[in-house]
Amino acid sequence: MRLAYLQLAAAMALVGANIPVAKAAIPFIPVFIFSLIRYGVSVAVLAPFIPHESGGRFSDLSRSDWGYITLQALCGGLLYMVFMLYGLQYTSAMTAGIITSTVPLCVALLALILLGERLGLLTGAALILAMLGILVVNTASPSLDVAPWPLLGNALVGTAVIAESLFVILARKMASSLAPCRMAVTINAIGLLMVSPFAVSDLMDFSLSAVPVEIWLLPVLYALTSSALALILWYRGLSVVPASKAAIFTSTFPISAVAVSIIFLGEHLQLAHGIGLICVLGAIFIGTRGG
Repeated sequence: MRLAYLQLAAAMALVGANIPVAKAAIPFIPVFIFSLIRYGVSVAVLAPFIPHESGGRFSDLSRSDWGYITLQALCGGLLYMVFMLYGLQYTSAMTAGIITSTVPLCVALLALILLGERLGLLTGAALILAMLGILVVNTASPSLDVAPWPLLGNALVGTAVIAESLFVILARKMASSLAPCRMAVTINAIGLLMVSPFAVSDLMDFSLSAVPVEIWLLPVLYALTSSALALILWYRGLSVVPASKAAIFTSTFPISAVAVSIIFLGEHLQLAHGIGLICVLGAIFIGTRGG
């Protein structure tokens, strides 16, 4: 069980740490080119695992199933990436990491609105605490070179959270339709098709040689860690740990995002960040205890 806990914690920590990675790459690499590399590397890395994976297969899918998978790719892939990457141009990676960690609570709210699921007392309290944390984070005033337009950036990151939460809602319906690796490859492949026309358009007026070699490694690192390794660790952990308990390990997401932002990007932790982080972590803990 301890190994499963470590896998879940490491998976979310990797995803959180990649927020600053994207922040570092965006000044050099356009959003859609970054996304193109991320999708391409993810598909290339995960595809070899498909023949050895048991579970649902492509031949089992109906036309409506493919529609739901396409919507998942649109929400959790394209829209999430685009809003997140554009948001990081205007706000700090630290703030974005704290806001993005509210995905589980946003899912609970959308499940109430879209699916009519009941909202328990503890879950409701967690949502209020999370929203309070985000409001506090918005009062932070980082330097202009880190966050030139924080309110716009935070709004875009918040929209990315909604897109990712819609992805989770859609994924509930398709959870058993395809094996995890096949689902991941399919969603990344559809995302690759969606982003390709925009990436090609950007490439027409973009000088590849102007980007330092080490910067090109950032979207590759993002794909290998966030889209491949984190996915494998998360599903392995979920095979042992109940989903309700696994949700508490999303708390490593904002912690790693803040830590990497401070260590590698040189961002400064303000009082508003600290209070917001405590509110969000408390909301995640209360929300998971509330089911």
